[in-house]
Amino acid sequence: MFRNLGIANPRQRSLYFSATLQGIMLMFSTYPENFPLDPVKAQVIAEFCQEVESELG
Repeated sequence: MFRNLGIANPRQRSLYFSATLQGIMLMFSTYPENFPLDPVKAQVIAEFCQEVESELG
């Protein structure tokens, strides 16, 4: 996915993206009542979408 988007270091970025999602899933499943899912979701979207925009931009 990141290679097709033209992101620098696509393998490293893919591993980071996967680890980020896995960490969120682990934390949410461990602390479902207290985990701030919506703010974390917004942060991840902002980080990864901003990167794509800057790489393509």
